[in-house]
Amino acid sequence: MSNRQGWSGKRNTLSDGSDLDHAQMKQPITLEHLPGLGPKSSSMLRDVGIVTVRDLYSADPYFLYQSLKRRFPSTSLNLLYAIMGAQEQRHWLEIKKERRLEILMRLEEMGMA
Repeated sequence: MSNRQGWSGKRNTLSDGSDLDHAQMKQPITLEHLPGLGPKSSSMLRDVGIVTVRDLYSADPYFLYQSLKRRFPSTSLNLLYAIMGAQEQRHWLEIKKERRLEILMRLEEMGMA
């Protein structure tokens, strides 16, 4: 996805704030480079079958969180916020602040709250 925005607000930036040059944009971006996701969360995602950024973008965040909770029972709700933030190119804290109640209600409907 070109011209995506990280939480820094810059176009074509990685989670560390560095700019992507033209050559880098042609290379695949790994999960670790998405805002809000680091090595630990990326490893957890790979363990439940999310290997590429495309996998993450096409996954339902709630069902993905459900899979993560089954595999890793101590998974924090913050990871769900981070997944949604990565999918929407927004900071996870914005997701938490703006949609926390909606998210909790959906998780309750799924029997996960």
